[in-house]
This record gives sequence, C-alpha cells and structure tokens, in this order.
Amino acid sequence: MSPKMPRNVVAVTPGGQITKDMILGFIAMCQVPNAPQSIAKLRRLWLAEGLDDSLIPKERKPVNIFKMACRSVETRRSEALKSTEVKVDEVLENENECVYQVTQLVRNKDDKLIEHPKAMRLTFNKRTGTIEHDALDKKTYRALKFIAQQVQDDFERNSSKVPGAKIRRAIRATLRDQHATLIQNKGVFFVPTAGKVSLDSIDNVLKGLYGDGGDAELFVIPCANDDGERAMIARHFQGNVADHIDGLLAEITMRLKAGKEVRKDRRESLVTERRKLNEAVERYRDMLDDKLLVVGEKIRLLDNGLEELLGM
Repeated sequence: MSPKMPRNVVAVTPGGQITKDMILGFIAMCQVPNAPQSIAKLRRLWLAEGLDDSLIPKERKPVNIFKMACRSVETRRSEALKSTEVKVDEVLENENECVYQVTQLVRNKDDKLIEHPKAMRLTFNKRTGTIEHDALDKKTYRALKFIAQQVQDDFERNSSKVPGAKIRRAIRATLRDQHATLIQNKGVFFVPTAGKVSLDSIDNVLKGLYGDGGDAELFVIPCANDDGERAMIARHFQGNVADHIDGLLAEITMRLKAGKEVRKDRRESLVTERRKLNEAVERYRDMLDDKLLVVGEKIRLLDNGLEELLGM
C-alpha cells in the first residue's frame, strides 16, 4: 500500500536552493548620505562597472560650489530673551560675478526689537574663480569676520566633489534604464531580474566610495514569483505608467494649444520616452500575466497626441 501524500506542505528544491524561476525580481532600496564625494573617484568606479557615463554629473560649476559654501555658514542660536541668526542671502548674479551678503539678525525679546546689521559682502569672481569679502557694518564684521574663511575653506574642500543628492539621482536613472518601477515614494523600487547586474554594479560603486559597511548602502531583497507578488507589481507598474502618460499628455495638450513648433531636442526626447515606455510594457507583459496589464487605452491616447504634435 503506497503512503498518502501529505497535505498543506510547500515543496522546496533539492538542498533548499532558490532557483531563478522562483524569483520575479528584486525589491531595491538605496541609502546615500548628503556628504559630497570626489567626482574623480565616482567616475572611476562608475565606469569600471560599465555603467552609463552620461548619468553621473560632470565637474560642478565653481559658482554653485560657492553658493553652497555660503549657505553652509548659516547658524541660529537661542537664549532666554534673545535669539541670533547668521543669514547669508544672494544679492545678485551675472556673467561676471555672484554676490552674497552676510547679515546678523538678532531678535531681542526684552527690548521688543529685531536688529539686522549687515556684516559683510562675499563676492565670487567667475573669471578668476576667487572669493573676496569686504566689510559693511564694521562692528558686526569684526564679530563675524571668521565666516569669510569658513566659506573659503568649504569652497576649497568641495571644489572637486559632488553632493550625495546627485549620486542618488544617477542611481535612480540607472534603475529606470532597467525598467524598475517605483513601489513606494521614498525610493523603494521593484527591479526585474535582468537588472540584477546593474544592482550589483551600484553596490560595488557605493562600497568603493564609502567603504564596506559605510554610510551608504543598497538593500536588495528577492521578490517571489507568485500570484500575489505579480498582482502587486502589476498594480504599481500600471499606476506609474498612467502617471507618466498623464504628464506627457498634459505637455502635449499645452503645446498643441500654444500652436508653436516643438524644438528638435524635445521632439527627439518625446520619441525616446515613448520607445522606452513601450520597452517597459513589453518587459512587464512577458514577466506578468498579460491580463494584469491594462494600459492599452492610455498608450493609444498618447500615440494619437504625439502623432498630432510631431506632425505640426
């Protein structure tokens, strides 16, 4: 007599190994601090992994580094009857120079007064790449003269660096090229299995920049290939596609109403976006049950609008 088959059990592969067929893709979350990093080092690591060079920033403009240096010295100190702020505001920027003003703002609750003497002016010369400063209110300048050196030090320290926000932007762009779909607004993505190579490359770049176990980290979690996960990914993918198409349709409607010819670079960009959208839909259609993807009507509307706009 043959033994009865057990009920309510889950079969596993020999040795408990996870096979490719069990994995739909990967849930990816990336954590990158704001602290600037060396552009040269980022570029070297990025290119070594074969990632798209156009996605990482070029050398930052010195004037933008100067602006960040000025903002970095703003402070606020509060006491029982008085609070003091050091404010740094842009005065002007033209093709030759960028000028910021340092002001000390004091709120005196005892005397019911707000005082805001102008301490100094900071001027960045775009031609020479130098920073100059001159006194405005002499008493306040003497108290805050050290700020000019702080700005200079910060400028020199960050002149060949890129802020963490731009590294995060390059990573998100890389994931989008792999047809990743956003499943949570705080930067949680689903990446199809074909994108695992790019995930590994991003992880290697972050470890090279920040060290193994450093402040930056890429979290990658396998996503099971079952009905529940497929339905969940399909729902988010369709929502993202609908939002993307709605944005394009709004732009197309605005341009058609204006009746102006679309610039060549934007025409090419629209065609590229439409091609990538089609590639993404086909990728997810192959990966998910076809019935889960209901985006045909939206795409038809987009194609009609593009045909009308590009035919102007």
